[in-house]
Amino acid sequence: MLHYICYRVILLGFGVTG
Repeated sequence: MLHYICYRVILLGFGVTG
């Protein structure tokens, strides 16, 4: 579960930064 959350956070980070 924690790995999934971290993965989503990374994806959101890349999405925001472009």
